[in-house]
Amino acid sequence: DTPNPESMKFLPGVEVLPEREDEAVAGFYATRTDKVEITRSPLAKRLFEIEGIASVFFGNNFITVTKDSQAHWNHIRTLVFGSIM
Repeated sequence: DTPNPESMKFLPGVEVLPEREDEAVAGFYATRTDKVEITRSPLAKRLFEIEGIASVFFGNNFITVTKDSQAHWNHIRTLVFGSIM
């Protein structure tokens, strides 16, 4: 769970982003307008193909998706599961 009702945390049960000791910030964050960042991640590219996704954050074993306020989790959740599984 997240404190933001527009965000939802997904736990795919597999490593999402390998941990790297040489990186100052652990994780990958992109918004829909971050075209260069999105091209660095096939998973981000798939998720942003879903209408209503505003941003994504990947940690070692989780994915947090933030949706636009007009979008509905009932629709987006199934599409996100399909993209990450």
